[in-house]
Amino acid sequence: MNYKIKEFVLEYLQREYTIESDDIMNLNYVETGYVDSIGLVSFIVTMEDEFGIEFLDKELQNPGFKVVGELIEIILKKIGEEN
Repeated sequence: MNYKIKEFVLEYLQREYTIESDDIMNLNYVETGYVDSIGLVSFIVTMEDEFGIEFLDKELQNPGFKVVGELIEIILKKIGEEN
């Protein structure tokens, strides 16, 4: 499932732009402009629907939520898988 989550997140983030980063897992996709505040809401809803999860406010407020690798870890924990 880890691969599926990573693939889903990266494909979503690259719908409009190709991410040019050698260290994509540490990329803050909000600060770098790949997702704006309106797009973030859509991204959250899409992930919740895709993986059958619901993000808590404390997870959404965590700065790591906006970093690709940390977001993937949050999703893995929510669906009960460990990396």
